Amino acid sequence: MRSFTSDHRFHCSLVVILLLCMLQRVRADWPEHRGNLQRTGHVEQKLTSSHWHPLWRYSALSAPTPAWPPPAKASLWQKLDSMEPRVTDDQADVPLIASDSKGLTHVLITSSANDRLISLDPITGNLRWQYVALAPVRYAPSVKDGIAYLGADDGVVRAIDISTGEAIWQTRIGPDMPWVVGNERLVSSHPIRTSVLIDGDSVFATAGLFPSQGVYSVCLAAETGRVLWRRKINQSPQGYLLADAE
Repeated sequence: MRSFTSDHRFHCSLVVILLLCMLQRVRADWPEHRGNLQRTGHVEQKLTSSHWHPLWRYSALSAPTPAWPPPAKASLWQKLDSMEPRVTDDQADVPLIASDSKGLTHVLITSSANDRLISLDPITGNLRWQYVALAPVRYAPSVKDGIAYLGADDGVVRAIDISTGEAIWQTRIGPDMPWVVGNERLVSSHPIRTSVLIDGDSVFATAGLFPSQGVYSVCLAAETGRVLWRRKINQSPQGYLLADAE
């Protein structure tokens, strides 16, 4: 198992910095990776604080366990002197800031090492609740109206009420087949290796890694998790899904 201690320290520090914005009693939601469905990494907000200092640090989660190892240093067959990593979206746990249906603010963090989604109190850093999946949770959820939508290496998409940490529904995306060994863990033969995206009343996700074994793109009803459509695709999508601005 490779260690990503430096990335883990960075993610903890990021949580603390984001929290300081929230103390200004202005809207400070960050309910998606990079802030919105377009992944722009930009939200306009007036800042009134003149001094910034660490508020708390949460270190109970283990360092992330990325799905893919680093590439080879070079490739004689491709005539490459060096090779850069291409699938790196799960090398750090991504924190979100979102409000539940009662208006209470939560700091949400998924963990690929500990197979869970946790909620922290933004003022104290205390753990409010944790939801444990059956395999690594590699990507931050998509949050809307107090519901967090996320997938995991167990091949299941879930809707979690962030006020309680309880699952509202869960839907398996690919076929229900025997699990396989991946990253020294038992995982679904069709893991969720992209983020889940909530857009309007629809939830979008993919499952599977190898087109020869079946890779699926699906649309689910946000309220019930019912499959609206499912398509077999010839790509192997990995990373964060995004939506256009229309």
